[in-house]
Amino acid sequence: LSGTEVVEIEQGSSSRKVKVMDLLPGFDGTTLAAELSDEEDPAKGASILGRGVISITCMKNLVTSVRKSSQRYIMLGFHLGSSIGGGVFYWDSNKQKSGHNGGTVIDPDRTFPYVWGASNAAEVEAWFAPSSIGSGCFVRVNDKFVTSAVFGDACSDTPIDTYSISYSIKATASKGQTLVLLPGVRQVNEVEVVSSTNIVGCKGSVIKRAGNYGMMLGVFFPNPVGVSISGVEFDNNAPGTAGTHKYSIR
Repeated sequence: LSGTEVVEIEQGSSSRKVKVMDLLPGFDGTTLAAELSDEEDPAKGASILGRGVISITCMKNLVTSVRKSSQRYIMLGFHLGSSIGGGVFYWDSNKQKSGHNGGTVIDPDRTFPYVWGASNAAEVEAWFAPSSIGSGCFVRVNDKFVTSAVFGDACSDTPIDTYSISYSIKATASKGQTLVLLPGVRQVNEVEVVSSTNIVGCKGSVIKRAGNYGMMLGVFFPNPVGVSISGVEFDNNAPGTAGTHKYSIR
């Protein structure tokens, strides 16, 4: 993944094309490459390297990294071996751990799950839970787009990954951000769409109810307000449950 690949985002009846790199928060690959190779002013590249840049393979390794506010941490992908969900982080010793959300604000004292997915639900859910006291977090350099991959969504139908979608919705809605779903089919059990949710799906983005979970609702909407969702296909969702005001869409 070079970042120059183009994906198509559908918005209602229209669509637009954007580079993958534009969806990776805070990482301007074009500018970085240009400054590092600038022959007329090599000080540009030197100044970038002089700030201290550490390359991190995945989130599991970020939480064990040396914590220095003078450095930038470039994470290649959320999961080991992945090229999505990466981005740039910095260390903020004053950032309250209560702001940890498992994607854009990271408390390094949280334990990253040994296995990611429904088979290890307790550890995955615990990863997203914030601490109540203390300070010191890695903070993702944000842009106007945040993808679900930032919260661990592998954009594939295995493993069943309810928490990546659920917590990415809650985190972005709470900050008034747009959540972008990259192409791919992902399976979930139950995902609640909260008020102020704004989701834009790239062409080919699907959320599918896991077929072996009987009465699980898939994606449901308990009367939220201010919701905008476009370009996302909802597949195999369960019907609404009478009396609970929960319902699903296809």
